[in-house]
Amino acid sequence: MTVLIEPRALVRECIALSLTAFDPTTTMETYPDVAAWARDGNPHATSLILFCSSVPPGGALSDQLSPQIAAAREIAPDLAFAVFAAHDDPVQASEVIRLGARGYLSPGVSLEVTVHALKLIRAGGVYVPANLLGAGRPHDSSPSDRQLLNLFSPRELEVARAMRKGQPNKVIAVELNMSESTVKVHVRNIIKKLKVKNRTEVAFRTQGLFLDGA
Repeated sequence: MTVLIEPRALVRECIALSLTAFDPTTTMETYPDVAAWARDGNPHATSLILFCSSVPPGGALSDQLSPQIAAAREIAPDLAFAVFAAHDDPVQASEVIRLGARGYLSPGVSLEVTVHALKLIRAGGVYVPANLLGAGRPHDSSPSDRQLLNLFSPRELEVARAMRKGQPNKVIAVELNMSESTVKVHVRNIIKKLKVKNRTEVAFRTQGLFLDGA
């Protein structure tokens, strides 16, 4: 089950109705905050939480969302979450990925794209709109998307593609016909080369290489 957290009743009802009307297979409940979800909902049956943000461009999204994310994680530590943004803000997109979000849902994309993005997130992948990729990263020594093609070996690119889909090491090993220990080595190398901290950031950072969704 997918849960939408939004304090404004009309906004949350409109979003939920739009998404479920477009995709009847989606089961969605809405709550004004995490406390209401914990009290009146079914946290153990929830697979994804969508937090709505009202933070203006340039604002610190973490100030608004971090307390809610922390509260939700106390109830369900492994629960996946994503953010419905109020604006197209590349800095905020990078920020929510660092917070552990599996997606940054932008108001600049269509309802159809949003539905497909949610399916990707629920399947274990990570979604950020293509036009926001990389734009919010600080200017450091991180390689560009073009440089990644030369930075990674062909095998590492295959593993990175699988990681972006949210596949665990065991599944990657079977699909790519390699041992799980070899997959772990590739994963460590990919994380090191990208200068990121976790698999979610790998998926975000490499999205520009796999915009075909394959």
